[in-house]
Amino acid sequence: MKIKLLYIKVLSSFLLLFGIGELYAQPRYVKMTDTVFHVGDLIKHRFEYRNVLKPYPNLVRQNNCLDLDSSYFSNFLELVQFIKSHPNLIFEIGFHTDWRGSAASNLDLSQRRANLVLQCMTREFGVDSTQIIAVGYGREKPRFVYWCNNNYWDYLDDSLSAVCPEPELIELNNDYINQHKANKVLFERLHQFNRRVEVKIVGIRE
Repeated sequence: MKIKLLYIKVLSSFLLLFGIGELYAQPRYVKMTDTVFHVGDLIKHRFEYRNVLKPYPNLVRQNNCLDLDSSYFSNFLELVQFIKSHPNLIFEIGFHTDWRGSAASNLDLSQRRANLVLQCMTREFGVDSTQIIAVGYGREKPRFVYWCNNNYWDYLDDSLSAVCPEPELIELNNDYINQHKANKVLFERLHQFNRRVEVKIVGIRE
């Protein structure tokens, strides 16, 4: 689905104005080094959760709770530290899969990953359990990306907006991705966009 960004912005404003929800609203991405946060913000991070059901060569058990490559584990610790240093924020950690496999199996896989990460953060690293909501979404929430300068981008920043004032917003649903099966590199990249861990601020404590 290709929709002009301007149309999306107008439609999003209309939906939010009448309380219909955030169906097409694009989230705001913020850095861990930022100092101002809002409900709905997505945190930029480098943590990825590898599929523990497959025998990756460098997979090791870290702190008795997660099977992670060592490079991924340092990113996990960075995220843990950020959460602990912001006790007034409540986070949803959402796990998403690609379109391959059944909806039921992907939903189960993503929820098991979510549960493991939640247990690891709270039991092994002392994160306040009331700060974290861990949800497995499976393949039910495909990612929206921007098409600009003959490339795909997962979020807009000022430099990209300057080059592409009206980039196309693309939903990476199964039909769209399957159009690119002939290009194996691109086909895999689009699937990889959907395989993600999203850290969203869902509440701010007084």
